[in-house]
Amino acid sequence: EAVTPRFADWCLVTLVDEAGNARQVAAAHHDPRHAAAVARIAELMADEMRTNTVLLGVLRTGRPLRQDRATAENLRGRTRNETVVDLAVTMGYAAHLTVPITAPVTQRVLGTISLVNGDSRPAFTAADERTAVDIGRRAGLALDNSRLYRRQRHVAESCADVRSECRL
Repeated sequence: EAVTPRFADWCLVTLVDEAGNARQVAAAHHDPRHAAAVARIAELMADEMRTNTVLLGVLRTGRPLRQDRATAENLRGRTRNETVVDLAVTMGYAAHLTVPITAPVTQRVLGTISLVNGDSRPAFTAADERTAVDIGRRAGLALDNSRLYRRQRHVAESCADVRSECRL
């Protein structure tokens, strides 16, 4: 929601857990009338994670992928699900930019942010790509901090449990 409508018409956020399993975690469209459609496309994309060449490419390489002139035919070449194509076209599908969400220290790719514009907006520029990459880095920092906090809390709770057992 932070990047729509200023930066893109709609957006999908995908995260990858430590085992390498990808899942859609957020979806937003600038037009509230498309809320159900963007939620549905996120749900359907979760089933296609292993075959989505754009997401897999960004996850594997850690490099952004931008397509300035996206068409329904392009999308059909990357999905087996015609509903995904229909929903994307309905919401607006003329250009897309997918960037990695990267952990700042390890440079591990934690997920992707996919930004999509319809016909009423211009294609993404190199400056847009740099901004989106920065958003991905900031999201990676937030995720890394959250994971670190959870680990430290778990260790602290485990140590507290051990100490209380020792006192008994």
